[in-house]
Amino acid sequence: MSHAPQRNQKDCLNCGSIVQGRFCQDCGQENIDHSLSTMGLIRHFFSDMVHFDGKYFKTIGTLITRPGYLSLAFLQGKRAMYVDPVKMYIFTSAFFFLVLFTFFVKLDPKQLKTEFKGYYQTPASLVRLLNEQGEEGNRYHLLNGYIIRNENDTMVSVGDKAALAHFRDSLNRTIGIIDIEQIGAEGPEFLSISGVTDHEDRQQYDSLQALLPDARRDGWLKRFLVYRNFAIQEDYKGRPGLYLAHVLERFMHSIPTVMFISLPLLALLLKLMYLRRRGYHYANHVIFLLHTYIHTYLFLLLFFLIVQLDRATGWALWGWMRTGLTLWVLWYLYRSMRAFYGQSKGLTVAKMGLFLIISSVILTFVFGSYFVYTALKG
Repeated sequence: MSHAPQRNQKDCLNCGSIVQGRFCQDCGQENIDHSLSTMGLIRHFFSDMVHFDGKYFKTIGTLITRPGYLSLAFLQGKRAMYVDPVKMYIFTSAFFFLVLFTFFVKLDPKQLKTEFKGYYQTPASLVRLLNEQGEEGNRYHLLNGYIIRNENDTMVSVGDKAALAHFRDSLNRTIGIIDIEQIGAEGPEFLSISGVTDHEDRQQYDSLQALLPDARRDGWLKRFLVYRNFAIQEDYKGRPGLYLAHVLERFMHSIPTVMFISLPLLALLLKLMYLRRRGYHYANHVIFLLHTYIHTYLFLLLFFLIVQLDRATGWALWGWMRTGLTLWVLWYLYRSMRAFYGQSKGLTVAKMGLFLIISSVILTFVFGSYFVYTALKG
Protein backbone atom coordinates (compact mmCIF):
# COMPACT_ATOMS: atom_id res chain seq x y z
CA MET A 1 0.00 0.00 0.00
CA SER A 2 1.27 3.47 -0.91
CA HIS A 3 1.58 6.32 1.59
CA ALA A 4 0.21 8.87 -0.91
CA PRO A 5 -3.04 10.65 0.08
CA GLN A 6 -6.31 9.13 -1.08
CA ARG A 7 -8.31 11.01 -3.73
CA ASN A 8 -11.57 12.66 -2.74
CA GLN A 9 -13.13 11.57 -6.02
CA LYS A 10 -14.44 8.00 -6.06
CA ASP A 11 -14.04 7.26 -9.78
CA CYS A 12 -11.15 4.90 -10.54
CA LEU A 13 -8.55 6.59 -12.77
CA ASN A 14 -7.75 3.26 -14.41
CA CYS A 15 -11.13 1.74 -15.29
CA GLY A 16 -13.70 4.42 -14.29
CA SER A 17 -15.57 2.28 -11.73
CA ILE A 18 -16.88 3.84 -8.53
CA VAL A 19 -14.45 2.88 -5.77
CA GLN A 20 -15.93 1.72 -2.46
CA GLY A 21 -12.70 1.92 -0.46
CA ARG A 22 -9.02 2.66 -1.02
CA PHE A 23 -8.71 0.09 -3.81
CA CYS A 24 -10.87 -0.40 -6.89
CA GLN A 25 -12.94 -3.56 -6.56
CA ASP A 26 -12.82 -4.12 -10.33
CA CYS A 27 -9.18 -3.59 -11.35
CA GLY A 28 -7.40 -3.36 -7.98
CA GLN A 29 -5.71 0.02 -8.55
CA GLU A 30 -5.21 2.19 -5.46
CA ASN A 31 -7.31 5.37 -5.58
CA ILE A 32 -4.58 7.83 -4.62
CA ASP A 33 -3.31 11.21 -5.78
CA HIS A 34 -0.75 10.50 -8.53
CA SER A 35 0.52 14.08 -8.84
CA LEU A 36 3.75 13.34 -6.96
CA SER A 37 6.50 15.81 -6.20
CA THR A 38 10.14 14.85 -6.71
CA MET A 39 10.50 13.78 -3.08
CA GLY A 40 7.19 12.00 -3.28
CA LEU A 41 8.36 10.07 -6.32
CA ILE A 42 11.57 9.07 -4.49
CA ARG A 43 9.59 7.94 -1.44
CA HIS A 44 7.21 5.98 -3.70
CA PHE A 45 10.17 4.25 -5.41
CA PHE A 46 11.87 3.18 -2.18
CA SER A 47 8.55 2.15 -0.65
CA ASP A 48 7.92 -0.21 -3.57
CA MET A 49 11.49 -1.53 -3.41
CA VAL A 50 11.27 -2.26 0.32
CA HIS A 51 7.86 -3.86 -0.18
CA PHE A 52 9.23 -6.10 -2.95
CA ASP A 53 12.37 -6.97 -0.99
CA GLY A 54 10.38 -7.87 2.10
CA LYS A 55 7.96 -9.99 0.12
CA TYR A 56 10.78 -11.62 -1.86
CA PHE A 57 12.82 -12.59 1.20
CA LYS A 58 9.71 -13.88 2.93
CA THR A 59 8.99 -16.03 -0.13
CA ILE A 60 12.60 -17.27 -0.24
CA GLY A 61 12.49 -18.13 3.46
CA THR A 62 9.30 -20.13 2.97
CA LEU A 63 10.71 -21.82 -0.12
CA ILE A 64 13.81 -23.03 1.73
CA THR A 65 12.26 -24.01 5.06
CA ARG A 66 9.01 -25.54 3.77
CA PRO A 67 9.70 -27.72 0.70
CA GLY A 68 6.75 -27.90 -1.67
CA TYR A 69 4.58 -25.51 0.34
CA LEU A 70 4.72 -22.55 -2.05
CA SER A 71 3.64 -24.68 -5.01
CA LEU A 72 0.84 -26.22 -2.96
CA ALA A 73 -0.26 -22.80 -1.68
CA PHE A 74 -0.36 -21.48 -5.24
CA LEU A 75 -2.46 -24.50 -6.26
CA GLN A 76 -4.87 -23.76 -3.39
CA GLY A 77 -5.18 -20.07 -4.35
CA LYS A 78 -3.04 -18.60 -1.51
CA ARG A 79 -1.03 -16.20 -3.66
CA ALA A 80 -1.26 -12.62 -2.33
CA MET A 81 1.35 -12.95 0.43
CA TYR A 82 4.10 -14.41 -1.80
CA VAL A 83 5.94 -13.25 -4.92
CA ASP A 84 4.48 -14.57 -8.16
CA PRO A 85 6.54 -17.65 -9.15
CA VAL A 86 7.20 -16.42 -12.71
CA LYS A 87 8.47 -13.02 -11.51
CA MET A 88 10.45 -14.72 -8.78
CA TYR A 89 12.07 -17.10 -11.26
CA ILE A 90 13.04 -14.27 -13.65
CA PHE A 91 14.59 -12.21 -10.85
CA THR A 92 16.40 -15.16 -9.22
CA SER A 93 17.63 -16.53 -12.54
CA ALA A 94 19.00 -13.13 -13.60
CA PHE A 95 20.71 -12.69 -10.22
CA PHE A 96 22.15 -16.22 -10.27
CA PHE A 97 23.71 -16.00 -13.73
CA LEU A 98 24.98 -12.48 -13.08
CA VAL A 99 26.83 -13.68 -9.97
CA LEU A 100 27.91 -16.91 -11.72
CA PHE A 101 29.57 -15.21 -14.68
CA THR A 102 30.96 -12.36 -12.57
CA PHE A 103 32.63 -14.29 -9.75
CA PHE A 104 32.67 -18.04 -10.46
CA VAL A 105 32.84 -18.58 -14.23
CA LYS A 106 34.85 -15.85 -15.93
CA LEU A 107 34.96 -16.27 -19.68
CA ASP A 108 37.82 -14.37 -21.32
CA PRO A 109 37.63 -14.85 -25.12
CA LYS A 110 41.32 -13.96 -25.54
CA GLN A 111 42.38 -16.49 -22.91
CA LEU A 112 40.13 -19.17 -24.42
CA LYS A 113 41.59 -18.46 -27.84
CA THR A 114 45.13 -18.86 -26.50
CA GLU A 115 44.29 -22.09 -24.66
CA PHE A 116 42.61 -23.67 -27.68
CA LYS A 117 45.43 -22.51 -29.91
CA GLY A 118 47.93 -24.26 -27.67
CA TYR A 119 45.82 -27.41 -27.74
CA TYR A 120 45.59 -27.48 -31.52
CA GLN A 121 49.33 -27.16 -32.26
CA THR A 122 50.13 -29.34 -35.27
CA PRO A 123 53.38 -31.28 -35.73
CA ALA A 124 53.99 -29.25 -38.91
CA SER A 125 54.02 -26.02 -36.94
CA LEU A 126 56.50 -27.50 -34.46
CA VAL A 127 59.01 -28.66 -37.05
CA ARG A 128 60.44 -25.20 -37.58
CA LEU A 129 60.80 -24.63 -33.85
CA LEU A 130 62.36 -28.04 -33.25
CA ASN A 131 64.96 -27.46 -35.94
CA GLU A 132 66.21 -24.35 -34.17
CA GLN A 133 69.52 -24.72 -32.35
CA GLY A 134 69.03 -25.04 -28.63
CA GLU A 135 71.75 -25.24 -26.01
CA GLU A 136 75.12 -26.29 -27.38
CA GLY A 137 75.06 -29.97 -28.16
CA ASN A 138 71.27 -30.25 -27.85
CA ARG A 139 69.16 -30.39 -30.99
CA TYR A 140 65.52 -31.47 -30.99
CA HIS A 141 63.89 -33.51 -33.74
CA LEU A 142 60.45 -34.82 -34.62
CA LEU A 143 60.63 -38.53 -35.38
CA ASN A 144 57.71 -40.97 -35.73
CA GLY A 145 55.42 -38.81 -33.67
CA TYR A 146 57.92 -38.27 -30.84
CA ILE A 147 60.03 -35.27 -29.94
CA ILE A 148 63.55 -36.44 -29.21
CA ARG A 149 66.83 -34.82 -28.24
CA ASN A 150 70.13 -35.76 -29.85
CA GLU A 151 68.18 -38.32 -31.94
CA ASN A 152 68.11 -40.94 -29.18
CA ASP A 153 66.54 -39.42 -26.05
CA THR A 154 62.73 -39.72 -26.22
CA MET A 155 61.08 -36.63 -24.77
CA VAL A 156 57.33 -36.62 -25.38
CA SER A 157 54.70 -37.97 -27.73
CA VAL A 158 53.06 -35.40 -30.00
CA GLY A 159 49.73 -37.11 -29.29
CA ASP A 160 49.99 -36.21 -25.60
CA LYS A 161 48.52 -32.72 -25.72
CA ALA A 162 49.11 -31.84 -22.05
CA ALA A 163 52.73 -33.02 -22.09
CA LEU A 164 53.27 -31.34 -25.45
CA ALA A 165 52.05 -27.99 -24.12
CA HIS A 166 54.37 -28.30 -21.12
CA PHE A 167 57.28 -29.32 -23.33
CA ARG A 168 56.62 -26.45 -25.72
CA ASP A 169 56.93 -23.91 -22.89
CA SER A 170 60.16 -25.49 -21.69
CA LEU A 171 61.52 -25.59 -25.22
CA ASN A 172 60.68 -21.93 -25.76
CA ARG A 173 62.69 -21.00 -22.69
CA THR A 174 65.58 -23.23 -23.77
CA ILE A 175 66.07 -21.67 -27.19
CA GLY A 176 65.04 -18.17 -26.16
CA ILE A 177 61.74 -17.90 -28.03
CA ILE A 178 59.41 -15.92 -25.77
CA ASP A 179 56.60 -15.09 -28.17
CA ILE A 180 54.82 -18.39 -28.65
CA GLU A 181 52.26 -16.69 -30.91
CA GLN A 182 54.66 -17.45 -33.77
CA ILE A 183 53.90 -21.14 -33.33
CA GLY A 184 51.53 -22.00 -36.16
CA ALA A 185 52.23 -18.75 -37.95
CA GLU A 186 53.03 -20.46 -41.23
CA GLY A 187 49.45 -20.00 -42.41
CA PRO A 188 45.84 -21.04 -41.77
CA GLU A 189 44.96 -24.66 -41.28
CA PHE A 190 41.93 -26.37 -42.77
CA LEU A 191 39.15 -26.19 -40.20
CA SER A 192 36.49 -28.89 -40.26
CA ILE A 193 33.64 -28.72 -37.77
CA SER A 194 32.67 -32.34 -38.20
CA GLY A 195 35.01 -33.98 -40.67
CA VAL A 196 32.24 -33.91 -43.26
CA THR A 197 34.41 -32.84 -46.18
CA ASP A 198 37.96 -32.60 -47.43
CA HIS A 199 37.20 -30.23 -50.31
CA GLU A 200 38.98 -26.92 -50.49
CA ASP A 201 35.95 -24.71 -51.11
CA ARG A 202 32.26 -24.71 -51.95
CA GLN A 203 32.86 -24.28 -55.67
CA GLN A 204 34.98 -27.41 -55.85
CA TYR A 205 32.43 -29.36 -53.80
CA ASP A 206 29.50 -28.26 -55.99
CA SER A 207 31.45 -29.09 -59.16
CA LEU A 208 32.23 -32.62 -57.98
CA GLN A 209 28.65 -33.13 -56.80
CA ALA A 210 27.36 -32.10 -60.23
CA LEU A 211 29.43 -34.84 -61.86
CA LEU A 212 27.82 -37.54 -59.72
CA PRO A 213 24.53 -39.25 -60.58
CA ASP A 214 21.55 -38.15 -58.52
CA ALA A 215 21.56 -41.35 -56.46
CA ARG A 216 25.14 -40.78 -55.29
CA ARG A 217 24.91 -37.08 -54.45
CA ASP A 218 24.93 -35.96 -50.83
CA GLY A 219 21.56 -35.51 -49.14
CA TRP A 220 20.27 -32.21 -47.78
CA LEU A 221 21.74 -32.76 -44.30
CA LYS A 222 25.22 -33.56 -45.60
CA ARG A 223 25.09 -30.58 -47.97
CA PHE A 224 23.99 -28.32 -45.11
CA LEU A 225 26.90 -29.47 -42.93
CA VAL A 226 29.38 -29.04 -45.76
CA TYR A 227 28.15 -25.52 -46.54
CA ARG A 228 28.27 -24.54 -42.88
CA ASN A 229 31.79 -25.95 -42.73
CA PHE A 230 32.88 -23.72 -45.61
CA ALA A 231 31.16 -20.67 -44.09
CA ILE A 232 32.93 -21.16 -40.75
CA GLN A 233 36.22 -21.80 -42.56
CA GLU A 234 35.82 -18.46 -44.31
CA ASP A 235 34.75 -16.56 -41.17
CA TYR A 236 37.58 -17.83 -38.97
CA LYS A 237 40.29 -18.18 -41.60
CA GLY A 238 41.12 -21.73 -40.54
CA ARG A 239 41.75 -20.81 -36.88
CA PRO A 240 40.14 -23.58 -34.80
CA GLY A 241 41.18 -21.99 -31.50
CA LEU A 242 39.28 -18.79 -32.21
CA TYR A 243 36.27 -20.71 -33.50
CA LEU A 244 36.01 -22.99 -30.46
CA ALA A 245 36.55 -20.08 -28.05
CA HIS A 246 33.66 -18.15 -29.60
CA VAL A 247 31.40 -21.21 -29.64
CA LEU A 248 32.08 -21.98 -25.98
CA GLU A 249 31.59 -18.36 -24.94
CA ARG A 250 28.23 -18.08 -26.72
CA PHE A 251 27.08 -21.45 -25.41
CA MET A 252 27.93 -20.60 -21.79
CA HIS A 253 26.02 -17.32 -21.98
CA SER A 254 23.06 -19.17 -23.52
CA ILE A 255 22.65 -21.49 -20.52
CA PRO A 256 19.83 -19.33 -18.99
CA THR A 257 17.89 -19.69 -22.25
CA VAL A 258 18.52 -23.43 -22.39
CA MET A 259 17.34 -23.87 -18.81
CA PHE A 260 14.14 -21.99 -19.60
CA ILE A 261 13.62 -24.15 -22.71
CA SER A 262 14.01 -27.30 -20.61
CA LEU A 263 11.31 -26.25 -18.14
CA PRO A 264 8.20 -27.07 -20.25
CA LEU A 265 9.75 -30.42 -21.25
CA LEU A 266 10.32 -31.44 -17.63
CA ALA A 267 6.83 -30.20 -16.76
CA LEU A 268 5.45 -32.52 -19.45
CA LEU A 269 7.42 -35.36 -17.86
CA LEU A 270 5.81 -34.64 -14.47
CA LYS A 271 2.40 -34.43 -16.14
CA LEU A 272 2.88 -37.93 -17.56
CA MET A 273 4.21 -39.29 -14.26
CA TYR A 274 1.20 -37.92 -12.34
CA LEU A 275 -1.37 -38.41 -15.07
CA ARG A 276 -3.76 -40.16 -12.69
CA ARG A 277 -3.60 -37.41 -10.06
CA ARG A 278 -6.78 -35.39 -10.44
CA GLY A 279 -6.66 -31.63 -10.07
CA TYR A 280 -3.07 -31.30 -11.26
CA HIS A 281 -3.02 -29.48 -14.57
CA TYR A 282 0.04 -28.91 -16.73
CA ALA A 283 0.42 -25.36 -15.36
CA ASN A 284 0.63 -26.74 -11.81
CA HIS A 285 3.65 -28.83 -12.73
CA VAL A 286 5.25 -25.73 -14.31
CA ILE A 287 4.78 -23.83 -11.03
CA PHE A 288 6.32 -26.71 -9.08
CA LEU A 289 9.35 -26.73 -11.39
CA LEU A 290 9.73 -22.94 -11.19
CA HIS A 291 10.07 -23.20 -7.42
CA THR A 292 12.42 -26.19 -7.82
CA TYR A 293 14.62 -24.27 -10.28
CA ILE A 294 14.75 -21.26 -7.93
CA HIS A 295 15.84 -23.46 -5.03
CA THR A 296 18.45 -25.13 -7.26
CA TYR A 297 19.92 -21.78 -8.31
CA LEU A 298 20.24 -20.69 -4.68
CA PHE A 299 21.86 -24.02 -3.81
CA LEU A 300 24.34 -23.70 -6.68
CA LEU A 301 25.42 -20.24 -5.52
CA LEU A 302 26.25 -21.67 -2.11
CA PHE A 303 27.89 -24.71 -3.70
CA PHE A 304 30.15 -22.60 -5.95
CA LEU A 305 31.08 -20.41 -2.99
CA ILE A 306 32.19 -23.49 -1.05
CA VAL A 307 34.21 -24.68 -4.06
CA GLN A 308 36.04 -21.34 -4.13
CA LEU A 309 36.72 -21.51 -0.39
CA ASP A 310 38.01 -25.06 -0.82
CA ARG A 311 40.44 -23.92 -3.52
CA ALA A 312 41.61 -21.01 -1.38
CA THR A 313 42.13 -22.93 1.88
CA GLY A 314 42.31 -26.63 1.01
CA TRP A 315 40.45 -27.55 4.21
CA ALA A 316 38.74 -30.93 4.27
CA LEU A 317 35.70 -29.28 5.86
CA TRP A 318 34.57 -27.87 2.51
CA GLY A 319 34.51 -31.31 0.91
CA TRP A 320 32.18 -32.57 3.63
CA MET A 321 29.99 -29.49 3.16
CA ARG A 322 29.70 -30.14 -0.59
CA THR A 323 28.59 -33.69 0.12
CA GLY A 324 26.10 -32.45 2.69
CA LEU A 325 24.64 -29.90 0.29
CA THR A 326 24.19 -32.54 -2.41
CA LEU A 327 22.33 -34.82 0.00
CA TRP A 328 20.28 -31.86 1.16
CA VAL A 329 19.13 -31.11 -2.41
CA LEU A 330 18.01 -34.72 -2.88
CA TRP A 331 16.18 -34.63 0.44
CA TYR A 332 14.59 -31.30 -0.51
CA LEU A 333 13.32 -32.66 -3.83
CA TYR A 334 11.83 -35.67 -2.06
CA ARG A 335 10.10 -33.48 0.55
CA SER A 336 8.81 -31.12 -2.16
CA MET A 337 7.32 -33.90 -4.27
CA ARG A 338 5.77 -35.58 -1.27
CA ALA A 339 4.24 -32.32 0.02
CA PHE A 340 2.97 -31.14 -3.36
CA TYR A 341 1.68 -34.41 -4.81
CA GLY A 342 0.66 -36.01 -1.51
CA GLN A 343 1.70 -39.59 -2.28
CA SER A 344 3.26 -42.24 -0.03
CA LYS A 345 6.96 -42.27 0.88
CA GLY A 346 7.82 -45.31 -1.23
CA LEU A 347 5.94 -44.08 -4.30
CA THR A 348 7.50 -40.62 -3.95
CA VAL A 349 11.01 -42.08 -3.75
CA ALA A 350 10.37 -44.25 -6.82
CA LYS A 351 8.97 -41.38 -8.86
CA MET A 352 11.76 -39.06 -7.75
CA GLY A 353 14.37 -41.56 -8.95
CA LEU A 354 12.56 -41.99 -12.26
CA PHE A 355 12.25 -38.23 -12.65
CA LEU A 356 15.97 -37.68 -11.99
CA ILE A 357 16.99 -40.32 -14.54
CA ILE A 358 14.68 -39.20 -17.34
CA SER A 359 15.23 -35.49 -16.68
CA SER A 360 19.00 -36.05 -16.91
CA VAL A 361 18.50 -37.58 -20.35
CA ILE A 362 16.26 -34.69 -21.41
CA LEU A 363 18.69 -32.04 -20.15
CA THR A 364 21.61 -33.80 -21.86
CA PHE A 365 19.67 -33.85 -25.12
CA VAL A 366 18.63 -30.18 -24.82
CA PHE A 367 22.11 -28.96 -23.91
CA GLY A 368 23.73 -31.16 -26.56
CA SER A 369 21.32 -29.99 -29.25
CA TYR A 370 21.85 -26.36 -28.35
CA PHE A 371 25.63 -26.79 -28.38
CA VAL A 372 25.46 -28.36 -31.84
CA TYR A 373 23.26 -25.45 -32.97
CA THR A 374 25.80 -22.97 -31.56
CA ALA A 375 28.69 -24.81 -33.23
CA LEU A 376 26.91 -24.87 -36.61
CA LYS A 377 26.00 -21.23 -36.28
CA GLY A 378 29.69 -20.42 -35.86
